[in-house]
Amino acid sequence: MKTIYISIAAITLSINTVNAKAIEYQLEQDGVVDGIVAEGSSVNLNVNQQQNSFSGYDEPSVTKGYFSNNENVIIFDKTTKDTVSYYLGSKSEDGHYKGNWYDTDGNGGDFRLVSSNVENEGCLGASQTGWYNSQYCNMEIDGGGWQLVAIRLSSSEGVGAEVEKITTLDSSQYIRSEEWINLKKKMKEVLFVQPNSGVWGVMNISNSSAQDLCKPLSDDLSSPVLLHAEDSGCDGFGTDYTYIGHPEKIYQGNLYFHSKNFPLWTIDSRNNTQEYFYSDQLMVYVR
Repeated sequence: MKTIYISIAAITLSINTVNAKAIEYQLEQDGVVDGIVAEGSSVNLNVNQQQNSFSGYDEPSVTKGYFSNNENVIIFDKTTKDTVSYYLGSKSEDGHYKGNWYDTDGNGGDFRLVSSNVENEGCLGASQTGWYNSQYCNMEIDGGGWQLVAIRLSSSEGVGAEVEKITTLDSSQYIRSEEWINLKKKMKEVLFVQPNSGVWGVMNISNSSAQDLCKPLSDDLSSPVLLHAEDSGCDGFGTDYTYIGHPEKIYQGNLYFHSKNFPLWTIDSRNNTQEYFYSDQLMVYVR
């Protein structure tokens, strides 16, 4: 797989940099037209775009192009001393652009144009529950905008796999601790969902991270207990505690709503007075 990077400079062609928008782009392309572009190395590049047009110079090539159809289509070409390459692509479900290219020497293949701005946007631009910007987003609960950071299924799979991003709903995965800690600092709320029962609850991340809890919101999303608050002591006995998860692996999706001295749940889906819900499935989101 051949990776080509386009750098659109601050002063290029007809772009007026006064009102230009800085974006970071990475272009990946291969030499086979089969609809698949293998993953390549990544690099961040400063890109300037004004309205629907962009252009740039990255020795030894000149690039110019534009977006159409509300930025759902991209058309651009890259010119060197010996050849011109033409690109036509459309925005895919992950928010990036994918399509085909060919050049004046008769070569061609598939390409993918990646913007790090899209990656950083998370679920903010999603319109429905599903995959968006390489993230799984829940747009149904409490106004939506929830980004999935962990999925815990059956105990037979152990703690699951630590990943950069969640890539499937069919097996246990959780984002690595460094990224989770950063998200806890940036985001305001955390959502816990039992997908098999439909029960869910929301907590304020700051309140659920308070050090006076028996176990503040964990920095490790594979932890059997993600949070533990209790009115008296921290032994887990009686009916005065809030748990997310459970010390026993089989109950990793449990949600407990008992604690009165620590009213951590800001909103939940319970339609009765039941205080605990057993489950071996749990999905964790933030926004």
